[in-house]
Amino acid sequence: MKANTILLIAGKISADVCPDFNKSERCQSACSGDFYNCTHSCSDDNISCVTRCQGEFLDCDQNCPCGANCVAGCNECPEAEFCDYTDLLIINPVQAGINKAIVLDSATKTHTIVDYDYGYPANIEDSCSVVFRGVPYILGSYYQYRQIAIVGKNGIVVQDEELSIPHVDGYYGSCSVFADSVSLCFYTGLGKSCNSWRPEEGQDVFAADSNVSHDWASMVTFQNQLVAVGGCNGGICHNNVEFYDGSIWSFGESVPLEEIYSHALTTDQESIYLFSGLTSNPENVLRYQNGTWSTIGKLLDTRYWNNSAIQLGHFVYTGRCSLEKVTVVEKFQTEVVISDEGGCQLDLYYATMLEFPNSLF
Repeated sequence: MKANTILLIAGKISADVCPDFNKSERCQSACSGDFYNCTHSCSDDNISCVTRCQGEFLDCDQNCPCGANCVAGCNECPEAEFCDYTDLLIINPVQAGINKAIVLDSATKTHTIVDYDYGYPANIEDSCSVVFRGVPYILGSYYQYRQIAIVGKNGIVVQDEELSIPHVDGYYGSCSVFADSVSLCFYTGLGKSCNSWRPEEGQDVFAADSNVSHDWASMVTFQNQLVAVGGCNGGICHNNVEFYDGSIWSFGESVPLEEIYSHALTTDQESIYLFSGLTSNPENVLRYQNGTWSTIGKLLDTRYWNNSAIQLGHFVYTGRCSLEKVTVVEKFQTEVVISDEGGCQLDLYYATMLEFPNSLF
């Protein structure tokens, strides 16, 4: 059975600004993965089996943090499965050279260095990192642009399946989970083409290309649309923003900078946040809300532009030579949680940041 039904029955985030939006997304991703596996175990004519899968999915979805039965998030239901996802795993090419990873406990703001098997040769530079159907994936990379790998507890596990359409993220393309698939965009087709990928189902090219090239841009899913911000076209960079609704790309309000590229984006229910990038003011943090961009604050460490970030509820972790915890909801503030030990040894260039359960590592 195909899992398309999930688009019809998936629940909505109930709280306007739930502090555990990220845990909700991670939980809903796992629910959709269970739903997919459940329906694919049903025979084509077994309607009762599919109905049971739908019921289990709804129950799972509603009990996620920020779901219908847990509106206020983990403060209301701390026993929810994904409320213990407070560890942040950070992997990047610098640590790959010594098979190490950084694990940050976001609750205590302490970090440890752990052994981590990147494989040989390590191929995570300019790769796409997403959580799809509950599974954390690495897709493509600068050197292995067809690879499909899973981010596990002890290391990266390369799969036998490969991408039929190559993908390089970061310096070239962008990716995001959208409409029950992973959208891999802007590496092919003069920086305008996208395709959707699902495990063991291959890739389908979008019917519509973007209006402008978004090479070296950044992209997120926001309020049921893909949003591509900035990028370049043949070495000429711009500030254009485009939205994709599943059929066509349309322009939104441009970023109030002459150009923006090599930056990081995060989202919550109400806003898109833009961090750093190669601009004249890389320390600025911008917010897109209600159709308008505005500057909401400045980062502390401004020596280099940064293009790595992950949003955990009301906080964003971002940085290049150091890692900052940035409060973006209500009152803007920032603090350094991993300091630079000198020489920018951390070097979080397009680093992969993923949440995992506390004490897993």
